[in-house]
Amino acid sequence: MKVLLHIGQSKTGTSAIQAFLTLNRDRLAKGGIIYPSVRVGGMNIDLGAHNAVADAITGRIIYPFLSAEEYSAQFFRDAQSTARRMIISGEHFFGGEPRVWDVSSEKAYFDGYRNKVRGVARFFNGHQTEILLYLRPQVDWLESGASQTIRIQGLLSDKDAYRNDRQFYQMMMPLLRYGQMLDIWQEEMPKARIAAVPYVRSQLVNGDSISDFLHRADLDAEKLRLGKTQLSVNESISREFIEVKKVLNRGRHSSVREHAIIACLQHLSQGSRFSTKYIFPTDIMEEVVALAEKENAVVNSKYIWEGTSLAAIGDDRRAAAVPTPEEITAAIATFEAEFAHPRYRIMEMDFTLRSFLRRNARPVHGMLHQLKKLYRAATYHRA
Repeated sequence: MKVLLHIGQSKTGTSAIQAFLTLNRDRLAKGGIIYPSVRVGGMNIDLGAHNAVADAITGRIIYPFLSAEEYSAQFFRDAQSTARRMIISGEHFFGGEPRVWDVSSEKAYFDGYRNKVRGVARFFNGHQTEILLYLRPQVDWLESGASQTIRIQGLLSDKDAYRNDRQFYQMMMPLLRYGQMLDIWQEEMPKARIAAVPYVRSQLVNGDSISDFLHRADLDAEKLRLGKTQLSVNESISREFIEVKKVLNRGRHSSVREHAIIACLQHLSQGSRFSTKYIFPTDIMEEVVALAEKENAVVNSKYIWEGTSLAAIGDDRRAAAVPTPEEITAAIATFEAEFAHPRYRIMEMDFTLRSFLRRNARPVHGMLHQLKKLYRAATYHRA
């Protein structure tokens, strides 16, 4: 089986790519290309991303609670007679486990990372595997990662992954060593071709992640009659409400309350005059650029897609306004007024019910998942 393994990186349009592949799964299958789902309790579940597979390879079992062996059996058994090619996509392959906040040193991180990649190699053993990933310039990725971590910090159990910009940079330093990470992939999967594409708009086909992915994956959208490539997925939070979330993160909330808070902040962000861009102080930026120089030399010499080049800062970087203390205070008041609305209590009950069904009534959850799938398909404009 020929396998295209799209390993991320996070914050490079991966969610949009995965949503597109999921929505077009049936048409891809007609063209002999499988984007695998799984069956749980007799019901077909669209994984969307294959992050659960990457986690299972490391021994971490999350929804839909299958082992790596069970994923392998379903994927390759189902694909043998129906497809000539498989696409697997999950940013947890390049990132994910081990988590930098769970290790004591860079050496411990890279020891764990190599073990994961070794497990990935075993998972795809016997299959002709190509590896595709997008790499965001290190400064841009770190800033986007900080914003995302602040956004989801309350869902990370008791981990204070973000305390301040300096601490966050020092903790995330291993993840900025792109060259070292890709060398591990090549050493553990020597027969795989690795192709890295800079996630910079000016270097993407048509300036968007989905169109670029179709090009790099050699997928003929017109021939396969695939749907529209303009999708909005995982919308970010605007700058002043990221500061609100920093304040909220000083307390502890249940996971369902956290989901409702995030939904509220995303809703408020739609009317914001601020962008979603998070900017690091100049001194940290300069340190990241220095770290990236050696790493990107490795990437550009060994792995970069021909005709592209990776730098520490993208050429599409733009200045962004920073909210004043008065604007942050006003944003806190706006959030408190909005979050008092009963719709967020209803939302919390919905999150609670869905979590219960995922863990205790998988066939029922699978049925609801199918209804949601039908709704998404009905509202998605196809070619």
